[in-house]
Amino acid sequence: STPYMAPVIILTYGMALRLGEACALQWDWVDLNAGLVRIQSSGGFKTKSGGVTLKPITRVCAGALSRLKDGAVSPYVVTNTKGSPLNAKHTSKTFKRLARVCRLPETVTFHGLRHGSLSLAVANGASIE
Repeated sequence: STPYMAPVIILTYGMALRLGEACALQWDWVDLNAGLVRIQSSGGFKTKSGGVTLKPITRVCAGALSRLKDGAVSPYVVTNTKGSPLNAKHTSKTFKRLARVCRLPETVTFHGLRHGSLSLAVANGASIE
């Protein structure tokens, strides 16, 4: 069973996260009042740029984060069924398996969630940067 996949997909698409960012996302990076998530290097996780990135929290993501926060016992936002942080390789493979079950094209990938989110944002007038 993979109950963690729905929230990780919602958060990844909603905030255009990279797979590693989604797996490493921690509660102390989340500011629901300000509507921002701060992506930063921490522990074994290093951001691609090496710096800090602020991501706006969409309404849908705020709802998902609020539901996750209610039962949170881990410093990580999304955990596996054992309460451990998500493993990027396993999460990607699980996504691929779920995509096959849903009969989505083989070209659908976890990273495609980020590209889809960014494409939609640009189509709606966001800056490419």
